[in-house]
Amino acid sequence: MKGSPMLSLALLKIPVTDLDRAKAFYSKLFEATPVFHSAEFGWTQFMLGSLPVALYIPCKGGGAGLPGHDLDFQLFAPDLPALKDRIEQDATGAEIHENADGSQSLEFRDPDGNGVKIMARVDP
Repeated sequence: MKGSPMLSLALLKIPVTDLDRAKAFYSKLFEATPVFHSAEFGWTQFMLGSLPVALYIPCKGGGAGLPGHDLDFQLFAPDLPALKDRIEQDATGAEIHENADGSQSLEFRDPDGNGVKIMARVDP
């Protein structure tokens, strides 16, 4: 189909050290229940709209990422203060930033130390 992107994001994976702890944290963050969980394979998966987001234990079949690094993605949320209130007791350094382009971002570290950034859209 002309004008349609040939590629799109198929899966977002986040490496973690403790699957149950990560599942509890991201269930609260996403306000969602996982659609799949397998302790045997070190994998828990959520659906954020049409985007599958997987938490995985490195080297159990899902990849060999290193927990505790900045994640190279940004999520969107319409109400950053409400989101911050919901997660800040479990997130390290949760802070809302005013960015140079007029946007806001909520930045924090998950229980494994992975850096997460969530943006609010800028009205034109």
